Amino acid sequence: MAIVNIRFRKDLIEPILNGRKTCTTRLTRHGNKGDVFFVECKPYVLTSVQKVDLQEVALCDCLSEGFNSPHEFRVVWNQIYHGYDPGEKVWRHRFEEATA
Repeated sequence: MAIVNIRFRKDLIEPILNGRKTCTTRLTRHGNKGDVFFVECKPYVLTSVQKVDLQEVALCDCLSEGFNSPHEFRVVWNQIYHGYDPGEKVWRHRFEEATA
């Protein structure tokens, strides 16, 4: 287990803290299963890290990403990464609040 630094946009902090966002997708890997990161001083543990197609995340994980639809996920992805390629390989990081 290691402590890793995963940064989030300010508008995605609240969905994490209230348990609505339990997944984050990135172009690069940001840790391994069991690693811990902090959001607003609360610890979260990575439960899985997998390389997947971006479209899989948009279609199957948009709710756990904290969005209401695949379209909403794609809009935010475009804002962050300036493009959306459904076949692009990305890293899906699933997480949960760490328990003592």
